Amino acid sequence: MNFYEQLMDEHRLIEHMVHLIDEQVKMIEEKNEINLAVIDLITDFLKTYASSCHERKEEAILFKKLEEKDIPDSYRETIKVLKADHEFARETVVKIISEREDYIAGSKESLMEIINQLRALVKLYPKHIKKEEDEFYKQAVDYLTSNEESGMIDDFNKLDQELIHKKYQQVVERLENS
Repeated sequence: MNFYEQLMDEHRLIEHMVHLIDEQVKMIEEKNEINLAVIDLITDFLKTYASSCHERKEEAILFKKLEEKDIPDSYRETIKVLKADHEFARETVVKIISEREDYIAGSKESLMEIINQLRALVKLYPKHIKKEEDEFYKQAVDYLTSNEESGMIDDFNKLDQELIHKKYQQVVERLENS
C-alpha cells in the first residue's frame, strides 16, 4: 500500500459519514427537531477521525514534507486551498457544537443554523476529496522518494496509535471529572 491509498481508504469512511449527515439533515427538516445524540456522534467523528486523524496526517506529515521540497507555486497554492478547506471544516464543527448548546437552551434559530452548517459540510467534503484524489495525491508521488513514502506510512500508523490512546485518556478524564 502506498501512502495515498491509506488516505483514500479514510476518504471512503468520511464519504459514508457525509451521506449519513445528509440523511440526518433531511430528518431534522422533517421532524423540525434535532437528535442530540446523533449530533454528538457526527461532531465526534468529524473532530476525531476527519480532523485529528485524517487531516492531521495530511497537514503534519504529507503537506509538511512536500512544503520542504522544490515544488511549483501552483502546487503550493493547492496545499493552501486544501488547508483552508480543513480549517473551514474544523470551524464548522465548532459552530455546530456551539449551536447545539444554544438549541438545548431553547434557541429556535439554532436548529436552522445547525442544518446550514451540516449542509456546508455535505457540500465541502465531496469536492475536497475529489481535489485531493484526482489532482493532489497522485502528483505528490512525483516529489517523494520511495523511502519518504514508506516513512510517511510509518508516521501515519504512529499517529493513529497515539490518537486512540489520547482519545480514550480524555474519555477517562471526562468520566473522572463528571
